[in-house]
Amino acid sequence: MSENVADELLRRIQAKTYMPGEKLPSTAVLCTEFDVSRTVIREAIASLKLGGRIVTRQGAGTFVTTEDRWVPHFLATPIDDVRAALEILELRIGVETQAAFLAAQRKTAQ
Repeated sequence: MSENVADELLRRIQAKTYMPGEKLPSTAVLCTEFDVSRTVIREAIASLKLGGRIVTRQGAGTFVTTEDRWVPHFLATPIDDVRAALEILELRIGVETQAAFLAAQRKTAQ
């Protein structure tokens, strides 16, 4: 569902329904419009942020970026890859934390 929402929002951005610099509707409005949960909207927004299509400003909202900031579509990571990236980061946190702990335990003067 989030991929469908992201595709539709991207279509609107490309069609200039949402102009560069323009604020996107709120999450609540998008939830109602697409009849989906906040999680679905957040995943769609994350996908568009990854592709450089939008930027979020804390407390201000989500805005369409100018086209010169866009990542070419073929380089944008599908939503499934975002989840995989998060899983990799979770793994790295565990491994790197343990590695730092062992390094500190085994330190020598050299």
